[in-house]
Amino acid sequence: GLGNQFLAAIGQADALIHVVDASGSIDADGKITQPGSGNPVSDAIDIETEIYRWIADIIERNKNSIIHEASSSSLAEPLAKSLSALKAHPSQTLQAIEKAGLKKVPFKKWTLDQTIKFAAFLLPIIKPAIIIANKMDIATADKYFELLTKYYGRSLVAACSAEAELILRRAEKKGLLQYTPGQEKFRIKEDAKLTPKQQAALNYIEKRVMGKWFNTGIQQALNTVVFKLLKTNMVYPVSDEQKFTDHHGNVLPDVHLMSDGTTPIDLAKTIHSTLAKNYILAIDAKTGIRLPKDYNLRHKDIIKIITRPKTKQKSR
Repeated sequence: GLGNQFLAAIGQADALIHVVDASGSIDADGKITQPGSGNPVSDAIDIETEIYRWIADIIERNKNSIIHEASSSSLAEPLAKSLSALKAHPSQTLQAIEKAGLKKVPFKKWTLDQTIKFAAFLLPIIKPAIIIANKMDIATADKYFELLTKYYGRSLVAACSAEAELILRRAEKKGLLQYTPGQEKFRIKEDAKLTPKQQAALNYIEKRVMGKWFNTGIQQALNTVVFKLLKTNMVYPVSDEQKFTDHHGNVLPDVHLMSDGTTPIDLAKTIHSTLAKNYILAIDAKTGIRLPKDYNLRHKDIIKIITRPKTKQKSR
């Protein structure tokens, strides 16, 4: 619904989530139609192609400056500079050049098709993506889900039912059932007074969503983006490495999402600048082992940070 504005928003994103109607209820003009009439694979490809062309257009508009700067440095650097709004780095543009088979082709001789080809290899490097196959509760979605997984790979396509997730969250908020996003089951409360329509909706979700896909898929898709595509790790800082608690005795009260390759000092910086300034060392609370400064934090690490004691200012 944002038109061209969504392309600009992509530049600030770290990953992309393509939501497609897996039931085939959207026609080629983007209008709602009968399930099975549309083609979700084509829908996903159309969006990707539009992004490829947008990236290629940025490169074409900056072609002269890229040619000029490439004369004194590698092509990867001026290409990354022209695509800085997309948070592209020289190492990533170089990787895309090699994958596109353009390493030996002078940039000034690149055709538009070759530039688009470069963009197609660059996009998944700088903006890893997942396809959310929505409306998987509808019968026609089975066929299209197989086509999507065949084209993109099963690990990059998530079977989801956003409507089922919304219904469950609303029902939980109203106190009708117990449900936590991502769980495989929900439990209707004994004192819940459901209308026949509400009961029918929950029966449908139990049969067509939970019974078939084990969950609505929404939380699992988000987890895949954060922990798999972006390679983010959950790290727990603690004050007491024996009891895994903070200063107030709360067990694992905080969690920080840390990028792959970050260190205990990086963790200290995210907590407070003073903690990083007075940093001495970090301890793996699970093993009691002192960690080196260049230790790469891992998923579900529990870290105790040791700092210099505060110096008391002398009174005059």
